[in-house]
Amino acid sequence: MDENAAAAALAAVGLLSGAASVAGMLALPALVGRLPADALSRPPVPWVERVRARPWTALGRNLLGVSLIGLGLALLVLPGQGVLTLLLGLGLTDLPGRDAAVRGLARRAPVARALQALRRRAGAPPLRGIPGGSTAEGVEALAGLREGGPQPGGHHALDDGPEHR
Repeated sequence: MDENAAAAALAAVGLLSGAASVAGMLALPALVGRLPADALSRPPVPWVERVRARPWTALGRNLLGVSLIGLGLALLVLPGQGVLTLLLGLGLTDLPGRDAAVRGLARRAPVARALQALRRRAGAPPLRGIPGGSTAEGVEALAGLREGGPQPGGHHALDDGPEHR
């Protein structure tokens, strides 16, 4: 590869990174704000049912989700909101185990704080089922995540909500 081609490739990667960062900063708050407040606390619909109900919608949603997962992985090392983009991409896919992965990632203290802050800025109610949600248990879970210990009553901060105990 000659010097001009390397410089052009580096410029293209820089432009792509900048464009992805701007697009993520613009789109992600709006998308997080539009999520239903119970999106992370309600029982998940089995992935097979989601695909069977609307196959073409599922195909488009999965293609977008996989693209966002790839972008999120890139943004882990490039400037941008990599973890939140990954979370959004996972949320759009119909992969088995998706719900557990999304809820586990969303319960991490830094991610939960970022999600709840985006919801506040959008004027949306807090997401239930993660720390900082609308229940006192969410606040206790946030404290437990910071300390890494079990919650009152012997439950760990990463446990599912009361409906799963």
